Amino acid sequence: MLGFCLYKAELWSPQTPVSADTPFALVLKYERSVSGERMVSTGIDEMQRLAPRPIANDTLNAWREDMQRAFGDVSRGDELCGVYLPGRGARFYTNGTLKADVRDLAFARAFFGIWLDPNTRAPSLRRHLLGESP
Repeated sequence: MLGFCLYKAELWSPQTPVSADTPFALVLKYERSVSGERMVSTGIDEMQRLAPRPIANDTLNAWREDMQRAFGDVSRGDELCGVYLPGRGARFYTNGTLKADVRDLAFARAFFGIWLDPNTRAPSLRRHLLGESP
């Protein structure tokens, strides 16, 4: 199986383990170009896959719109940063510029779950982000 590195990821948090009650930032430094459309569709697919119960279509449509505001096309070297804000939602930055302020806590939890949920598709990356042993 061939694989490639799409991005390098870092998680910044004032405490470990990371808690839903504490702000944190997930930084993705892109090694390759990817379209915003692809990021949004993949993100929505993963949020649905990880959800404990089906997500309503209206909710998915709202989340898709939030993600479209947050994520445009990225090129090699671009940095995306998502900041989780407990009790509020999330903010998203591209190369240090605020792109979206999403005031939806359920969205924020589902979005960051793509990397931090125990059932993520990238368990070794999750362990790395959380500072856990392999």
